[in-house]
Amino acid sequence: MGLYRGLHSIVLCLALLAGHAAWAQNAPPQSVGELVLTDSKRDLETQISAILQQRFNLKPQLQEVNNDPEDLIVLISIAPGEDQTVPRINAQVDTVVRTRINNAAKTPLVQVISIASTADVRLKEDKELEVLRLLNTINAQALSAHVYAANRRLVAMQNLTLEANAPLSAAQFSTSFVNVLRVWPSLLKAMRERELLDE
Repeated sequence: MGLYRGLHSIVLCLALLAGHAAWAQNAPPQSVGELVLTDSKRDLETQISAILQQRFNLKPQLQEVNNDPEDLIVLISIAPGEDQTVPRINAQVDTVVRTRINNAAKTPLVQVISIASTADVRLKEDKELEVLRLLNTINAQALSAHVYAANRRLVAMQNLTLEANAPLSAAQFSTSFVNVLRVWPSLLKAMRERELLDE
């Protein structure tokens, strides 16, 4: 994944640190339509990539899964801010059909869009229990994304659900994408205060 520096990275990190609830709402207009239920493993990913480019001036990559051109995942890398308080953030967006109608065509009924992000920091190896206790406390609060630890990495994640009669707008997706990013300043601050990061 490439590292995208410059004005956008500075604006993004400043917005993160400021708690930018209105950031997605104030994004420039875009022409991407609604996200609707599909049986494709690439159509929504392609559409989401366009949303991220048009609304946030990001340069996401569409990567094949297991060398299958019909199965794509969206990858995004966001450079750290000037003060390095929030390090490089890597994010990914993927979709999967969770429920199908039990008919001959196996028509999709429910599709999940998963948005995940991880910061370029590692957790201390001997602090696993302390990290888990803190994450339990954090996740018990009304956060915009669920946070968990895996392989000494912190991951923030949110799932969106698509149904045949319930599409999502580009604005709804954009708000969820921002929500997955905005947890990082306070999360990293809490980890640093307890000396749980291996920096």
